[in-house]
Amino acid sequence: MANKQIIKDLVNSNDLEYFSSINEENTWLNGYNKESYLKLLERAIPSINNEEWRYTKITDALNQYFLKAKENKTLPNNFKTNKYDNNEDFCIYFNNGVYYHHGKLPPYINTLKISKNHTHFEDKIYNSNKVNDCLINDLNTILLSDMISIETKSNQKIDNVIRIINLSHKDSVLCPRVSINLASNSSLKIFEHHQTQESSVLNNSIDIHLDKDSTLDYFRIIDKQVQSHDLTSQRIKIGENSSVNLFSLDSGADTSRSNIDVALEGDNSAITINGLYTPSENLHSGNQLKINHIANKTKSSLDFRGILDDQSAGVFFGKVKVDKTSSQTIANMSNHNLLLSEYAKVSSKPILEIYNDDVECSHSSTSGNLDDDKIFYIKSRGIDEKSAKAFLVQSFAAKIINKITNTNMRQIFNTHLLHSLKIN
Repeated sequence: MANKQIIKDLVNSNDLEYFSSINEENTWLNGYNKESYLKLLERAIPSINNEEWRYTKITDALNQYFLKAKENKTLPNNFKTNKYDNNEDFCIYFNNGVYYHHGKLPPYINTLKISKNHTHFEDKIYNSNKVNDCLINDLNTILLSDMISIETKSNQKIDNVIRIINLSHKDSVLCPRVSINLASNSSLKIFEHHQTQESSVLNNSIDIHLDKDSTLDYFRIIDKQVQSHDLTSQRIKIGENSSVNLFSLDSGADTSRSNIDVALEGDNSAITINGLYTPSENLHSGNQLKINHIANKTKSSLDFRGILDDQSAGVFFGKVKVDKTSSQTIANMSNHNLLLSEYAKVSSKPILEIYNDDVECSHSSTSGNLDDDKIFYIKSRGIDEKSAKAFLVQSFAAKIINKITNTNMRQIFNTHLLHSLKIN
C-alpha cells in the first residue's frame, strides 16, 4: 500500500463524525455509513496501472464527491415532475437523498423512508455490501439515506414501464440505491433517467436478481452532465430460463463510469446489452462490462457503439468469462466507434476468457472516421455535406436504437440521441 495513493489522502479524517451521523430518522443506517467511510479511507485510488481504470480519470470525481458531500443542501421539494407523468407509466423521483412519487405506490414497490419493515432493507444492504466490495458501492453507502425495492410476485406480468428519474440541484451529491427482484415467471420494464446535473456527483448502486422463467427490460439514459460526474455500479444475477435486455445511452460527463457485472447462474439464462455513448466537448464516457457464464446453455450479447466529437474520450472494457463447467455457451461481444473529430479518442478492450471447449464465442472492435466515399455518394444525390454526415451518424447509431422493440422507448431514445448529437 505504501506505493499507492489511498483515499485517506483526499479527505479529512476528522470527517468520520459527520459520515457517522447523517441519518437522524433511521439511525441504524449510520452504522453502514460509518463502516463504508472507514473502508474507503484504506482503499487505493485506481491508477493508470490498473487495467480496468487506466483511461478513467477518477480522482477529480472523488475530490468533488467528498467536497460536495459535506455541502449538500436540503432544498424544498419544488422540482417539476410533469415531464414524464402520464396515465400509463409509474414515475419515482430521487431528489435530495429521498425517493418521491405521486399517489399510492403499487404493492410491488417500496421505499426505505416509508417502509415499516426496515429489516427487509437492512438485509438487502448487508448482503449487497458483503458481495460487492468495490469503490462505487462504498461511495454510495456512506451517504445512503433512502432506497427503493421493486419485487414482483410469481406469475406477475407488469406491462407498464416504471420510470426512475434522478434529479439533482447544483453542487449536490446524489446516492440513489435500487434493488430489483423478479420472482419466477414474472416480467418487468424499467426506465432509469439521469437528468442533467450541474457541478454535481451522482453515484448509483443497483442490484438485480431474476428467479427462473422471468424477463427484465431495462432502459437507461444519462443526459449530458455539466461539470459533473456520473458513477454507476450495476450487479445482475440471472436464474434458469430467464433473460435481461439492457439498453443504455450515455451523453458523457467530466467522468462517466458504468460498471456492469453479470452472473448467468441458471441454465438457459441470457443477457443482451446494447449501448450508445456520445460524449462531445471534453466529456468522458467509460463502460466496463463483466459477464460470467456459470451455467449451461447460457447466452450473452454485447453491442456497444461510440460516437465521439471534439476532445471527448470514450472507454470500452468488456470481459466475458466462460467457466469450465459451462458448456454450450454462446457469447458475442462487439464495440464499434465513430470519431467525428481528429482530437476525439477511444480505448477499446474486449476480452474473452474461456475454460470450456463447447462454446461459440466471438468479439470485434473497430474505430474510425466517417467514410469519405459514402459522403461523396450521398452528396452526389443532391444532399449537402452537413446533412450527409448527419445521415451517416444516425445510420451508425440506428444499429442500436432499432433493437428496442418498445415503440415508446425507441422514440424516447431516438429523441435523446438527436439532442445529444445536436442533429435536428
